[in-house]
Amino acid sequence: KTGIPIKSIKFICEKMNIHCTSLDAPIKYKKSETSGKKKISEVIGDISFSSVERLLEFKQELSKIMEIVFNTMNQFPKKNQSIFCEYFVCGKTFKEVALEFSCGPSNVGQHIGKILTALYVRLKDDEYKIQKDKMRIWLLGKIDSCYWLQETAGANFSILEYKEPTKE
Repeated sequence: KTGIPIKSIKFICEKMNIHCTSLDAPIKYKKSETSGKKKISEVIGDISFSSVERLLEFKQELSKIMEIVFNTMNQFPKKNQSIFCEYFVCGKTFKEVALEFSCGPSNVGQHIGKILTALYVRLKDDEYKIQKDKMRIWLLGKIDSCYWLQETAGANFSILEYKEPTKE
């Protein structure tokens, strides 16, 4: 119903550590008369685009954000950039990235954390209102939106062109 490939939804759910649920599932509110009477599909917003203009606005906003991400990321050494991309663009776990770069998962978190902190400051300077502790989830959502736009509208985002290093 969302128009987003199941693979993409599963990827987001894995990263956010959540489980999928049916759009027909009843919503349960604590101490509410309406608890269980409405379905999820009745209260979520319409994520479709009613016009080409709205789709283009969405693409432009994503392009602006991805440019900020790309420019911020490029201020760091190549190793940090590669670790960051392996995690966010390739969708690997900390453990998988750690094995690839012969370091511990905590080191992966440190490399990613440095870029995320710099990105948070940059986005805050550009008046984006993002909570620092939600940066990972926010960025994963933006990157997944880039993939979705690329698949559905043929959009092109440079950060998605990251290729895993070839092993010799």
